[in-house]
Amino acid sequence: TKQIWLNVHGVHDVVLIKQIGELFHLHPLVLEDILNTEQRPKIDEFDDYIFLETRLFYYNAEHMSTSSEQLSLVLGHNFLLTFQERSTGAFEPVRERLRATRAPIRELGVDYLAYALLDNVVDRYFSVLEAVGEASETLEEALLKSPTNSEFHSIHQLKHSSIELRRAVWPLREVINCLIRNEKGFFKPATMPYLRDVYDHTVNFIDSSDSIK
Repeated sequence: TKQIWLNVHGVHDVVLIKQIGELFHLHPLVLEDILNTEQRPKIDEFDDYIFLETRLFYYNAEHMSTSSEQLSLVLGHNFLLTFQERSTGAFEPVRERLRATRAPIRELGVDYLAYALLDNVVDRYFSVLEAVGEASETLEEALLKSPTNSEFHSIHQLKHSSIELRRAVWPLREVINCLIRNEKGFFKPATMPYLRDVYDHTVNFIDSSDSIK
């Protein structure tokens, strides 16, 4: 059976999103959620597909700041749809694996690909959290030497960023837990250990983020 991954950059083209929805028989409320980029991470299960939303985080070293975008994912039995707010290259590591000659990932199906993308999302949480922690330490050392208002403001922003990361991961943990239950059978048994590994990573992330005050 032919399997496809369709990755859409930009969710403001309502006509395009509607056309994709018609092609893959997506519920109108799912299309509304894709277009509304302020959703909390969540999951909805339908007979023919699973719909979930989470957030991708990025760290800007130059400005010592973070940003995020909504990621919507629709997993069917032979298709995977992903919707990002913009083109960021966040999934380039996964694409590189797909481009490789005789890539094993190509034989593992769209359920494994969905896992690989979620794994990439969670890995980014760790890298952003680490960058935020290091930047906070650097700024705190600078403050001890010569306090400035801009550094106080930057530290406040970084603390807020770590809170945002935690707020995104808590519900994502429950989303992945729901995927592990696999009540509709969208994930093959061989993929389940990988999903459980991502779940463990979200738990580890929450423990790690609690240590950053």
